[in-house]
Amino acid sequence: MDDAFALLVACGRAAIARARGVPPEPDDAIALLASGIADAGRMLEAAEAHGIVPLVCREVLARPGLLTAEARHSLAGAQQAAAVRALDAFRELRDVLRHLEAADIHALPYKGPVLAFDAYGDVTMRDSADLDIVVAAPDIDRAAAVLGAHGYRPADGRAWRDARATNEWQAQVTLRRDGGRLPLDVHWRFCDRKLPW
Repeated sequence: MDDAFALLVACGRAAIARARGVPPEPDDAIALLASGIADAGRMLEAAEAHGIVPLVCREVLARPGLLTAEARHSLAGAQQAAAVRALDAFRELRDVLRHLEAADIHALPYKGPVLAFDAYGDVTMRDSADLDIVVAAPDIDRAAAVLGAHGYRPADGRAWRDARATNEWQAQVTLRRDGGRLPLDVHWRFCDRKLPW
């Protein structure tokens, strides 16, 4: 395991322990690993690949004296930008759920901001590439109509009915909203039938 990936693992463990109220480990693996990575860009690149830039930045920046002032500034800027993106994603997810709730459609959010909150106790600790909700299969067409009224359309440009038929095997359709930053994956099963595990 290279140092950058080992650092990500150590940061994840520390964040999960903090969220669960577990005392930190006596040996500070984060300080040891971060001090061995001279290039903050390499650290950020590894964190970005796994969607945990804000988490890694928080853990490393909480340990003063590890990095140069320039590297600390770089991490602080990346942390702030990622937190803004995460809060935007959370707001958009909240709005989607409110639209559906107003139409008496139950939806369950998962992955993305919900995973960040569950794992780390903070929605800003993980970047999201998309948003995911699960709607009961009998309600999926109504949900699509409600979301369509709020600007969400199938990302492939097809009509909802065609996009649903094309994606029936995986039980999800990706929607996009005009001006929206993230795609919204609307699922009617948790996984496709070919992947039962």
